[in-house]
Amino acid sequence: MAGPVQVRTVSGVGAGTTIHVDSGHVRVEGVSPVDLIVRDDHTVNAVGQHNADSAGLGADTATVDGEPIDGVVWIPPGGQVHLGDRIIEVRDRAATAAMAEFVPESGAVKYNRPP
Repeated sequence: MAGPVQVRTVSGVGAGTTIHVDSGHVRVEGVSPVDLIVRDDHTVNAVGQHNADSAGLGADTATVDGEPIDGVVWIPPGGQVHLGDRIIEVRDRAATAAMAEFVPESGAVKYNRPP
């Protein structure tokens, strides 16, 4: 990922909340807390502990795109971290910027709100 990273809660507690991280550590609380490590090159890793029950993936298991977080896991651009009923998404901030376009024929401004 190039540029600052956007961490957005897309579902559950805090939905719609967005933070921008240039580099450093962010703790995301959920049924199984996860630490996000944003490196200087803006790659993102999730650090957590796999909480499997006897049936495999438990409701309290944090996952990255469906894979349990057990130790350090790379989060791809646009990747989603599921923390029970809470979902966060990690994106390149530049890729999510709002776009405005002036339409000279009508004088209107088209605005595309970021996701």
